[in-house]
Amino acid sequence: MQPSAFTVSQRAPRHGLAFRLFAFVAAFLAATLLARAVRYFLTGRARLPPGPESSAEPYFLLYRLTGVGAVLVATWLVLRLLDGRRLRDLGLGSGVREAARDGARGAALVTAIFLAGFTALTVTGAARVTGATPDWRALALQAVPATLLVGLYEELLFRGYLFQALAERLRPWPAIVLVSAAFGAIHYPNPGVTALGAAATVLYGVLLGALLVRTRSLWTCIGFHFAGNLVQAALLGSRASGMSYGTSLLAVEYRPTLFAGAPSGLEAAVPTLLVALLALAWVVRAEVWRARGGARVLFDGPEQ
Repeated sequence: MQPSAFTVSQRAPRHGLAFRLFAFVAAFLAATLLARAVRYFLTGRARLPPGPESSAEPYFLLYRLTGVGAVLVATWLVLRLLDGRRLRDLGLGSGVREAARDGARGAALVTAIFLAGFTALTVTGAARVTGATPDWRALALQAVPATLLVGLYEELLFRGYLFQALAERLRPWPAIVLVSAAFGAIHYPNPGVTALGAAATVLYGVLLGALLVRTRSLWTCIGFHFAGNLVQAALLGSRASGMSYGTSLLAVEYRPTLFAGAPSGLEAAVPTLLVALLALAWVVRAEVWRARGGARVLFDGPEQ
């Protein structure tokens, strides 16, 4: 009998789950405070201003870069001191070529989801392209690095140590549900994000968790997250989880309706959510998403 796609091997961690999670949260908060101090020392600022345009300013890059550093430091410390593992054991150790392939697969999947949703909105008249306004400088210097840093930060935080420690002890589906609920909740305060927008974020969290469990590669999730924000905000003129990144190749007019995802953005549009549900079913069931060697994750079992 073939093992379930969501079956994990058994492994006895050195420490209990509650202690490991507490240690990670404590290390992450300490590293985040240090990152805030670094930002204040360099710029005299420690936080982003409120509003959807905050992600379009240069300071956002430093804000997210130090955030990525904080979650990496916290993860490395807990992995080494409590688990005797390395960063690569979070699904980051498949090699450059494999990492690029996995990231491209995730990016292609989310691009297809959003293009399908956008096409449905244009056919129904809920969205209309009004022009093309490419600002290549803003795209290259702000939108691309900003969305990449957001993808790195949020995937390392939500599908990294926290999720994988939970999946190792509770098994994948309970871990996916718990972490996806937290993923949606943390996006709810974003400008313009409604209850439907937060629920949409929960769905994408479930899809990202399923991708990690099936592919055993965090790069797949990073590629998905990066491309999802970039395609919405910098190609299709939509907010991404309520945020704008300062430029869009297409000027698009979206109707201010729940069907079109307003005010959260294209990711919360009804057609996009339906396509995302189909994508989730495909990821869970299709053999093409099953891991074929490469990266390990914590819930894979000990290194041989």
